[in-house]
Amino acid sequence: MKRDLELEVFLRTTAAKLASGSKELSESPLGVFLWSNRDAPPRNIALPGNRIYIHTQWLKNTEFESEMAAGLALQLAHLHYRHLLSRLDDTSKTTETHSSGGAVKKFHEDEATWHRFFDFSLDQRMEASEKAIEWMYQAGYDPRGMVAYWTRCKDLAETPGTAAEYEKLLAVVYRTLARVAPIRNPIVKSTTFTVLQRNMQRL
Repeated sequence: MKRDLELEVFLRTTAAKLASGSKELSESPLGVFLWSNRDAPPRNIALPGNRIYIHTQWLKNTEFESEMAAGLALQLAHLHYRHLLSRLDDTSKTTETHSSGGAVKKFHEDEATWHRFFDFSLDQRMEASEKAIEWMYQAGYDPRGMVAYWTRCKDLAETPGTAAEYEKLLAVVYRTLARVAPIRNPIVKSTTFTVLQRNMQRL
C-alpha cells in the first residue's frame, strides 16, 4: 500500500466532517488510508471498524474536492447501512470473517476475489448515494459532486454495472439533489485540495 501522510490526514479530516451527520460513525474513530493494486479495479472500499481505503488511481483522476467528498461519503454510507456485512451474509461467509479482524484478514488473503464482496446491489448503491448526498449537504460540500463521482466510476469501471444501472443510479442522484436547497458558497475545490492535488499526481 502507498502512503502519503499529508493526504491521509486531509482525507481523514474530510471523512470526519462528513461522518458528523451520523451519531454512530461520529462517535467512533475513522481511519482513511491510500491503497493500490494493479490487479484489481480502482475501487474505494470500507471495512468494519470504520476503515476506508481510497484507491490511488481513483484519487489521481479526481478533479474536484466535492467529488472526493462524494467518494468518502459513499463509503461512510455503506458502513452506516452495513452493506458489506449483508453481502458477506449473502455469500454465506463464516462468522469469523464478519468481525473487523476477519474482514481485514480476508481482504489480504483472498486478493484474487476479495473485490466481489464489494459488488453491492443497485438498491444498496442507490441507498448509499442518497445518504451520502445528505451528509455532503450538511457538511457544506457541493452535493453535485456525487454526479461527478458516479460518472468517474463508470469511466474507470470502478464499480461493475450495466449502462442501464448507471442511468438509474444517476436518476436517483438527480432526484435527491432536486429535494435539497442550493448551498450558498459550497465547497467545490478548496485551496488545500488544490495544493494537495500535486501529491495525488505523485502517487
